[in-house]
Amino acid sequence: GGGGGDGTGAPRSALSAWFGARTDAELGTLLLVHANIALYAGAYWLTQPVLPFLSKALGADMVLFGYLQTLFSAMQLVGGPLIGRVCDTRGAKVSLQISQFGSGLSYVLLGAATSLPLLFASRLPTVTMHAMHAAQAFVTALSNADERAAALGRLSLSYGVGMVVGSSVGGLLADVVGYNAVALIAGAVCFVTAAANHALLPDHIGVVGARHAPPPTATSVAAAPTTTTTTTTTT
Repeated sequence: GGGGGDGTGAPRSALSAWFGARTDAELGTLLLVHANIALYAGAYWLTQPVLPFLSKALGADMVLFGYLQTLFSAMQLVGGPLIGRVCDTRGAKVSLQISQFGSGLSYVLLGAATSLPLLFASRLPTVTMHAMHAAQAFVTALSNADERAAALGRLSLSYGVGMVVGSSVGGLLADVVGYNAVALIAGAVCFVTAAANHALLPDHIGVVGARHAPPPTATSVAAAPTTTTTTTTTT
């Protein structure tokens, strides 16, 4: 069934309207962005039930485990503005790829850790773990202004799905394949997702100056001036 217009008068499917896509042609991109967030959350929460046990096996007591979590929080605090800047200057795809690769590297280092220094080193790549920031840039660029708040809110739903599945499966997998293997599986999820992003996501979304541009319409194209002007855009 139809889901209303996209701001240009073109009809949309109900699925496009629910995800906030301006056009049916942009729905695929938004679906992949939501899949990214679900898998990103799933990989993170896969490792959370096993992280305390991995830490204890390497000799970390409660105090050291607290330092480990503090390091993670510090990396997140530092990385937020950096990934935001990358998103504004290079686009949402680049920042999403950095987030997925950084997450994957963190999990692989965690799974391969054989000492406390390596365990702490596995927290350093988490400085890049800001996939939600990139996803929000995609949704902002591909949704109508009056639907944007709801479309952004649905990203949290996708994250919640990944959180529930990941935390449930993580403990079960640990009993079958071991704690280290669970972390390696989480890393593989991130790397496979990044490979799909490279092939399927558009490159131009999220750059400052283009983020809020509406899709072209027949009327706007016809009304465009024929003279050539030069503009300068600063970022």
